[in-house]
Amino acid sequence: MEGIDNEWTYSKTPFVNYNKLPPGTYTFRVKASNDNGIWNEDGDSFLIVIAPPWYQTIWFYLACFLSAAGILYAI
Repeated sequence: MEGIDNEWTYSKTPFVNYNKLPPGTYTFRVKASNDNGIWNEDGDSFLIVIAPPWYQTIWFYLACFLSAAGILYAI
């Protein structure tokens, strides 16, 4: 995964786990070999976008600000 791993990760299973990735855009690159050990040197890539949680969005901050301003105005 670009930006996370500096070197290729080798796996004997067709699964890779990345836990607790921060919000952002990542490119996952993969190369594979067949049963004879011949590698596909071109590989493939996947774009992965992780959105921030709802409480870390600008809309939440704006709603909190407007709610606090409304409460202060009402008082």
